[in-house]
Amino acid sequence: MHNIEQLKKEMFQLPLPCLLNGVHLQTFSQTNSSDEESAVRWLDLRRRAFARQSVGVRDWSVEEFRGEMMEKGWWSPEHLWFAESDESESNELLGAICLAIRGSGEAAVPVVHWLMVDPRHRRKGIATALLRQLELRSWELGYREILLETHSRWKAAGEFYRKQGFVPAGTADS
Repeated sequence: MHNIEQLKKEMFQLPLPCLLNGVHLQTFSQTNSSDEESAVRWLDLRRRAFARQSVGVRDWSVEEFRGEMMEKGWWSPEHLWFAESDESESNELLGAICLAIRGSGEAAVPVVHWLMVDPRHRRKGIATALLRQLELRSWELGYREILLETHSRWKAAGEFYRKQGFVPAGTADS
């Protein structure tokens, strides 16, 4: 049984940013928090975003975040975006997305890594704004195709990506 769905999107023109009233995007490197505080905020969002999924994800520690993100060769703190509320005094994130550049040279490809939105803030354009930011940065870096993987049982995620122009790129066993 195929559990992982691989999708791709070809970009034929410069993606336009998606601006939302009351929401701003900033990178991991632009936050006023330490790396550890930013990692904790991301981990809290991840826990909330995947809590009710049919195929859940286990909680991670800060060390696991570092291993999954910060210690990877593709890691760039400028390629992890946080969606935050302009109105809330809360430190909670509304959403986040990471751009991973996998491979090198001619074989390098941009990959959507961990797009997530707090369930209380879904269907407000946050995922679209985050994805558009990732697409824009990919375009600026010279890429015209983006890849991603999602779990086949995360139906809402698959539907969202298809509405954003992603198509099947193949499947992989998990």
